[in-house]
Amino acid sequence: MIFTGGHDGTLLGWNFETRFIKTYMHEIDRTCVSEDYIRQSKSVDCLTIMEKQRILLSGTADQCIRFWDLKDITANKPPLFKFQNFLDKDESLSAFAVDSENEILLTADTAGRFKKFDIKGINWHCGNEKEIASKIRLLWYV
Repeated sequence: MIFTGGHDGTLLGWNFETRFIKTYMHEIDRTCVSEDYIRQSKSVDCLTIMEKQRILLSGTADQCIRFWDLKDITANKPPLFKFQNFLDKDESLSAFAVDSENEILLTADTAGRFKKFDIKGINWHCGNEKEIASKIRLLWYV
């Protein structure tokens, strides 16, 4: 499976062997997609996978990181969690990465700033956004 993101906020999962789309992930959550991407861009600018936890992260121009369950992508479920990166008004998320143990999230924005978050030990499948949010800790900001 390979994932691609569009300028309008769409997120597609492709079956690499058949060359056909297997799932339209952002179609499930309409807050991900912008009808007028010039004025209100939700362009998918970065993607990464948390291998150990089987979670896809999508970063959009509206400064949001969405955590998608890869264990069951055919169930048409919304993201497990949405994380606002809290950048300046005119900045957007340009890149992010997770470490091999899925314990650290590093983000970068269009102003050249970095943030490092501790995401160790979070149960992303608990269904409680407040519980997940309370466990994400900002370690440093440059």
